[in-house]
Amino acid sequence: MFMKLNNFRKLFIYVFILGLISASNVMASSCRIAEGRLNFGKYDNFASDASAKTVGEITVVCSNMTGDVNYSLALTNNKLSIGNGKGGLLYYNLYTSPNYTALWNETNLITGTVKNMNGSGMDVKPMYGEVILRNKNSMTAGEYTSHSNPPMVKLIY
Repeated sequence: MFMKLNNFRKLFIYVFILGLISASNVMASSCRIAEGRLNFGKYDNFASDASAKTVGEITVVCSNMTGDVNYSLALTNNKLSIGNGKGGLLYYNLYTSPNYTALWNETNLITGTVKNMNGSGMDVKPMYGEVILRNKNSMTAGEYTSHSNPPMVKLIY
């Protein structure tokens, strides 16, 4: 009986050590947000229909893949604005739906799957932007390109 228990202990230690070695050699997928693009184009805040809507893209890239990677993107701030360098701010919202009704946030996510193509892959998803009508009369003309409060996106995979 003592001999069988001793062999069992040796087997257990061997399997445990083998498991540690195997686990340390496994590489997890590494994913990142590669790019997000959104362009409202020309915007006239004094036009009768002063809303500006656009469709942009956000790209997730993964490497060291052993299979497909499911992911979610959460927008962690929702007071977004861009400036023109002259004190003018343009506020906007981002949405997950093409009808601009599902506000992108930490509970309403953009989801997708990066398909494994020889250990790496990428997935591009649409995001929908709309200018919010604030300070309509105090907006100044200019090119609004500097993010004063840019989108902060969390990648979950």
